[in-house]
Amino acid sequence: MKPSEFDNRRQYPRKRMEGCEVQLKPIDAAFGDKEKCSYGSLSRDISDGGMRIWTDQRYPINTRLLVSFENNAQAEWSSVTTRMGVVMWVSPDSTEGHYLIGIKFGEEEEDDETPPW
Repeated sequence: MKPSEFDNRRQYPRKRMEGCEVQLKPIDAAFGDKEKCSYGSLSRDISDGGMRIWTDQRYPINTRLLVSFENNAQAEWSSVTTRMGVVMWVSPDSTEGHYLIGIKFGEEEEDDETPPW
């Protein structure tokens, strides 16, 4: 039986990383367009494959983001880290105006078809 896309969802172990400040910027946002950015988001957990984040912005699924964070509590992340990620899911928080989002690090996979030009 062929594995589904969900069989490998937890291939990377998660590390608890609550309350680390995260900055989110849509890759397609215009320079200086701060309305689409979030500067006060907070991490929930992280793995090599992605991150869960509380944010005040609602980003649609498949939005490509620059994700910047610093966590001085863990020795392996002693400086600011910036990764590119894609919003994979969005869940409204019980607090109005906030969202829990799942970010997958890396680019969204391209279609196998290549344009003929």
